Amino acid sequence: MDIVTTDKPSIKRHSREVSHHKASLRRSTKGPLDIVDLLSIPSSSLPPQDTNFSPPSTPLPTSPPTNPVPPPTQIDITFLTSPKLYHTLPPPLFASSALRSPNPTSNPSTLFASKNYHAAALASASAITTPPSPLPHHLFELLHIRLASLTQLHHLPLAIEEARALEDVHSAFYRVPRPDDNGYDTCSLPWKLRMLVTRLLAYTPPDPGRAGDGVRIGAGGGGGGGGVAGFYELARDARVEFARARSEEEKGLWKERARECAWGVVEALEGEGDFKGAVGMLKGMVKREKNRGGGEVGRGGEGEGDRTRRRLVLLYVRVGDVDAARMVLEEIDRDVEGREVLEGLVKVCLGDWEGVGDRAAGQRQATGREDTNLKNNDAVRMFYAGKIEESVTLLESLVENGRVDRETIFNLATLFELMGERGVKERKEELVERVLEKLGGDESVLAKADFKL
Repeated sequence: MDIVTTDKPSIKRHSREVSHHKASLRRSTKGPLDIVDLLSIPSSSLPPQDTNFSPPSTPLPTSPPTNPVPPPTQIDITFLTSPKLYHTLPPPLFASSALRSPNPTSNPSTLFASKNYHAAALASASAITTPPSPLPHHLFELLHIRLASLTQLHHLPLAIEEARALEDVHSAFYRVPRPDDNGYDTCSLPWKLRMLVTRLLAYTPPDPGRAGDGVRIGAGGGGGGGGVAGFYELARDARVEFARARSEEEKGLWKERARECAWGVVEALEGEGDFKGAVGMLKGMVKREKNRGGGEVGRGGEGEGDRTRRRLVLLYVRVGDVDAARMVLEEIDRDVEGREVLEGLVKVCLGDWEGVGDRAAGQRQATGREDTNLKNNDAVRMFYAGKIEESVTLLESLVENGRVDRETIFNLATLFELMGERGVKERKEELVERVLEKLGGDESVLAKADFKL
């Protein structure tokens, strides 16, 4: 994928005042991502922390629920208000996007919620750096909007560089005493900011020796608590907070966050090419779901066991182990949403294009709707079956109906090239105009789209 880069400004390292609060020590624990262990730990046996944690050898971020009450902040975070930390953004990708951008001094939360990410990034940086400095909890909220907006705009190198200004988001520096819990401390950073920074710092830079390689999630090489180690640190805190929770609602929140950390580890292992480790992680998650009966339902409304098996099928397909993928697929209930898509994917791996077509037609008839993903999959099947014109017509119908995503755009641009006709560039430019007309310059799609111009 294409990454917009700019020259990095020199950033003067900040100095921090050492907190006089004695933070609890850390040590590594067995299976901090194991939900079973999380549920069974009594508060009296919670593990301390390890300050010398070494990391072991993949729609981007969504915001998990925010903390009900902002944690107290007794640390000096004025270094985060320095204008030197925040890059000058490249102009919006399309002119129409610039025309619709409101005043950057508008409310950053409103701009972000309306998917106007370029203006949200500008407004949040302005609010952070303009005196008087915002209160700590508001500053952290603005910082999250800034980094999330950069991510949505596909400016990952900029987001990663700015996230590094926080350094280690899991360190004792950010921990403060809990006003309602004698002897314990808590992290002053909101969970969603810590999760976002951990994900950003897990991204590894492209390998110059690999053509077309882009920024990808992995173990992370920039320090600052990213990568696999960072997700384990987050999971440790989720275990601690779960044990301290006083209501079932709060327990459910921290349980969901622990699961989110487990998925982060899987993504990081996949990103760094450790597919064996990712498979082992997913198989362990499936086993624990079996031991619990697999009846729990996650935020997506599906059983966690089925969700994990679906990811495992995709991973086995990615590494070419079709037989293992088929075995895991047999364990997924027939009525689970998405199962037929996976069955079609396995047929693709076996070269059964007609079988894939029959299954796609059955899916459309069963659901009674023309799903964008189904049509993209069907278009790819038509291409491999030699029906290029039919494939183009199918995808163009999505654009005309305003149902556009970056996969549709990329597939159409690729088909234009493979058709080998003259005027390929003109057809791509025409596609840009049609997409702009249908979406009105929606930056969430356009910034990530690849028209292959």
